[in-house]
Amino acid sequence: MIWLRWLFVVLAPAAVVVLTLLIATLLFQFSNTQCDPVFLVAGKCVEPWHTTAVDTLIHGAIFFIVAGSILLPAAIAPRFKTATALVGLTLATLIFAAAYFVSGWSDLLSPLLLTALTAGVCTLWVWRNERSNKHV
Repeated sequence: MIWLRWLFVVLAPAAVVVLTLLIATLLFQFSNTQCDPVFLVAGKCVEPWHTTAVDTLIHGAIFFIVAGSILLPAAIAPRFKTATALVGLTLATLIFAAAYFVSGWSDLLSPLLLTALTAGVCTLWVWRNERSNKHV
């Protein structure tokens, strides 16, 4: 049944992304309902507080996607937890770095930095935890 655990290692990041995007979409739609009708343009809120709420939602979603894509597969993996976390770190960082460098859009710098910081901390945590728990 080890093959089943490795299958879930591959599927877990996709599940994390889908679940996070679903929750983020629902929260975004809820935030739009909290807007005064005067500030609705094409069904979207343009109040000043909404920009901050959407930025917070985006950064929170990035945090959960990156952390979940590293920690969950590493927790499921029967062996090579650190290597699994390093693959997650590489994929997450490369995806956001490619988006930043290809688009040249300077607003993607803070999501890239958040991704790199979150991925680094999560990978370090898996590495330290694997070293101290040799029984698994």
